[in-house]
Amino acid sequence: MTLIDRKQFLSLARWLLCLTLVVGVVSLRSASASAEEPKRIVVVGDRSYAPFEFIGATGQPQGIFVDIYRLWSEKTGVEVAYRLMTWEEVLNRLKEGRADVIGGIFPSSEREKLYDFSIPYYEIPVNIFFRNNIYGIRKLEDLVGFKIGVVKEDSSEDVVRKKVPQAVVVTYATFEDLVRAAVEGEINVFVADTPVAIFHLNKLGRADTFNYSEKPVYSSKVCAAVKKGDVARLKLLNTGIGMITDQEKEAIKLHWIGVSLARKIPWRLFGLGAFSVLVIVAVILFWNYQLRRRVALAGLNLNVQAATDSLVARMSTRFIRFRADDFDHNITRALQDIGEFIAVERICLFVSDRPGLMRKTHEWRCPDLGAGSAM
Repeated sequence: MTLIDRKQFLSLARWLLCLTLVVGVVSLRSASASAEEPKRIVVVGDRSYAPFEFIGATGQPQGIFVDIYRLWSEKTGVEVAYRLMTWEEVLNRLKEGRADVIGGIFPSSEREKLYDFSIPYYEIPVNIFFRNNIYGIRKLEDLVGFKIGVVKEDSSEDVVRKKVPQAVVVTYATFEDLVRAAVEGEINVFVADTPVAIFHLNKLGRADTFNYSEKPVYSSKVCAAVKKGDVARLKLLNTGIGMITDQEKEAIKLHWIGVSLARKIPWRLFGLGAFSVLVIVAVILFWNYQLRRRVALAGLNLNVQAATDSLVARMSTRFIRFRADDFDHNITRALQDIGEFIAVERICLFVSDRPGLMRKTHEWRCPDLGAGSAM
């Protein structure tokens, strides 16, 4: 190699080395930037999707989904800016890059072409709603001949058009607009997410004029969505959603939906009451049987039998008129009646909370021993 060749070689080598270093630095900066989690995300949702997301009296977003993302923010340390608008605007915002996440959306094969979906965090049924003077509607195929209302770009629109291609489909910008159109007689049938439709029917005071199908048309998992290929933000979403427990989601749900009246009924109290009544009746019947034998064998005055019948009638009347707030008083009075009738100094009621464990719940003592009842 000549001296000139050597100089050219060294110059080329230095140039390649510098180029490699520059590429390395750029790569490191890019990797660092991509690895750095965002400090704020913009989440968009439907402004009339109550009770999940809607604009409250204060003009601020509120609802189940809003509270879930508030909890998500607390767990991840990432600020959430929640924006509400029409559903069509929601989809456009993400498409145009003016939003980072759709807060709640049903996945579908068509949508998978545009979005990447998070792990699901809720489930919502979708039903057919129809005026209560219309009969025979059980499934989508029964809607042929009706104008069917749906929210524009909602998953229900896709389902209706596929299942009933000959149907006349009328679209509305929001669920509130959809339900209002049904109430005002513009349409008689619509397909909507069940809790949302029920909310708006009740809000308009017309829930009694509509029925809905016995079985849902379908039920779908609710996910968050990001633009296709937004891997880093999708990973962040899944991490935060995974940190929210089922108990926390249930607490948020109950905060907005409330507790069913059936769940509020003190079934344990009534169960204890029913068990107590059975025990007391069994005791009465046993002593009734014993007294009948005594009357028969000893020829005792039949007034004893009359006293027994009176006791049974008194006990029956007391428990037929049973009220939850008088529960302890009635049980104690029943124990007193039995104790005085069979002439004992003390009588107690025990129940079993779990196998192998008995617990005294009520007690009556003869006044001479000191009055009292324990609960």
